[in-house]
Amino acid sequence: FYSFYFFLLLLSYFIFVYFSHIPYNLFYVFYHISIFFVYILWSTTYPLDGPLSPQLLFKIDPLIMIFASISERTALPGIIFAAAMLALTLVFGRFFCGWLCPLGSTADLVGCFRRRDGKAREEVDSLNARARKPKFLLLAAIALFAVAGLQLAWVFDPLAIFARFISLNLIPSVTFAAICGLALAIPRLWCRSLCPLGAIYALISKAALLRRTVKECKDCKKCKSACRMGAIRDDSGYAKGECILCMDCVYDCPANITRFEWSGAAPAGDKEGITRRDFLLLSTLGISSMGFNFNLRRLRKQRSVIRPPAALEEEEFINRCVRCGNCM
Repeated sequence: FYSFYFFLLLLSYFIFVYFSHIPYNLFYVFYHISIFFVYILWSTTYPLDGPLSPQLLFKIDPLIMIFASISERTALPGIIFAAAMLALTLVFGRFFCGWLCPLGSTADLVGCFRRRDGKAREEVDSLNARARKPKFLLLAAIALFAVAGLQLAWVFDPLAIFARFISLNLIPSVTFAAICGLALAIPRLWCRSLCPLGAIYALISKAALLRRTVKECKDCKKCKSACRMGAIRDDSGYAKGECILCMDCVYDCPANITRFEWSGAAPAGDKEGITRRDFLLLSTLGISSMGFNFNLRRLRKQRSVIRPPAALEEEEFINRCVRCGNCM
C-alpha cells in the first residue's frame, strides 16, 4: 500500500519537473528531502521497527528537543542528536535550512512560480533587517513558555508542520498553504521572519567557521538580487546568521569572485537580534504565561481527552507531543 503511493509520488515528481522550468539544482534538493521525509512518515506503523524511525526526525530538531526538555525539567532521550546538529551548525553555518529543511525547500519550489518581468528582484537592507526580528521574538516567547512549563515549540516548528501536512493532509493545509503563499510574495518569507528553528540556527551560525568572502567586488548586485534569504547587503557584506549556504551567490557571480572559506572571524555589522524593548516585552509575556499555564493545567483535569495507546502521563504527554499526527 505504501509502496504504491510512494511510486505514484516519484512518478508525479518526474512529470512535474519535466514540464516545468524549475532550476535543476533546486528541484534536486527539494526532491530528495521531500521523498526522504514522506517515506519515513508514510511508513510509520507500530511497532517502530523500521530501518528509519520517525523519532529521528524530531531528535535532530533542537527547537523541539531543547524546549520539550526544559518544559519537562528533564533531558529527553536522543537530545545528543540535537546537540550534534548545533555543533555542525557552529562549523558550517545554517546548512540545515538550505539543505535539509523540507518546509524551506517547499517554499523555494513554490517561489519558482512567482511572476517575473525580467528585472532583478530588489532587496532593501532596512526592510530585511526588520523582517528577521519576528523569528527571534518567537524563539524567545517559546523559551519563556517552556520555562513556565508549557511546550509550544510544536506550533511553529517546520518539521512538525511538514509532518502534520503529510500525516493529516487536510487540517494543517491552511498553515502549509499560507507558508507557500508567502513564498510567492517574498522568497522564503517564512524562513526569514517566522521560523523559530531557523532562529536557533541563525544565532549559532553567527560563530560558524565557514563564511562567505568576496574579493574585489564589481558591485553588480547580482548576488544580492539572487539571495533567497535577503542576507546580502548593499556593501556586498552579508548577515552571517541568515545565510543558508544555498550557494546562489557563488553560481550567479559573473566575476566568479564569491567564495566560502574557513575562518573564525564574524563579519562586521552582523549584530541583529533582540533589542532591550523586545526583552522587556518578552519578560512581561513570560510572567503572564505562568498564570496561563496554571489555569490550563486545572482545565485539563476537568475534561476527558482521547490519547493514543501507551501514552505517557498527561503532563508529560502534553509537553512532549509535537502534534505531528502520526499516531492518527
